[in-house]
Amino acid sequence: MTKGKTPRGAAPVGYLIELPFVEAAAVQYLRLWCSGPAYQDHVWNDFASFLGPHESRLAMQNLGDLCKLISERRSRPMMRHTVQSKCFGADESVFANLIGAALDGEEQDTLLFAALLVDAKHALAAARSAEGFARSLKLMSPQHDQVQTHPVQQDPIPNRLH
Repeated sequence: MTKGKTPRGAAPVGYLIELPFVEAAAVQYLRLWCSGPAYQDHVWNDFASFLGPHESRLAMQNLGDLCKLISERRSRPMMRHTVQSKCFGADESVFANLIGAALDGEEQDTLLFAALLVDAKHALAAARSAEGFARSLKLMSPQHDQVQTHPVQQDPIPNRLH
């Protein structure tokens, strides 16, 4: 890497406030989980406050499994912003999209995003963990009955923005 160059995957691509609730929460919990045991206790406390004991354990298991796969089955380290950062980077964007696709039941997209985060051999396991984690985050959402990552639009989505 050239000195002064932003590490691949760390370049800011957006602000957390721009993401739907579940995707923003997924990025925050990823950051907390990867910041160590004290922060993982914070994750557990959040889950326990919003979910029952069974669902809390499932959420912790799925997040833990997903983070372990990402840390052990990736060709380079996952770049994350600090827990306090208001923006998110490219790698975190892929993670957010993984959880969003899983929440929306888009199996092929979920698998595709998983393959961007882990090696192909472990992508299916990562996708399954993402699906379980997305379900838990949906239950934590203020309007969990109506949660969609990307609301249905009346007009077709353009294939280019500019």
